[in-house]
Amino acid sequence: PNPATTYVRIALTNEVTQISIYTSLGAVAADKNVKGETTITLNTANYAAGAYSVKFTTASGESFSRKFVVTK
Repeated sequence: PNPATTYVRIALTNEVTQISIYTSLGAVAADKNVKGETTITLNTANYAAGAYSVKFTTASGESFSRKFVVTK
């Protein structure tokens, strides 16, 4: 769900090997190696309310980002 309160579920393609979660200030909130996974669930219960960016990195080094919001 977006906005999230306790979790965010993200569907992945086979090419994605790494995700990084950034706060709205650019600080790294989490890094995860996701090679071979098709879906991940991020626990956002301990995240402060606000906007977050997810950077997806592929095996070839390409990257793209998506956003989600945490509400309390």
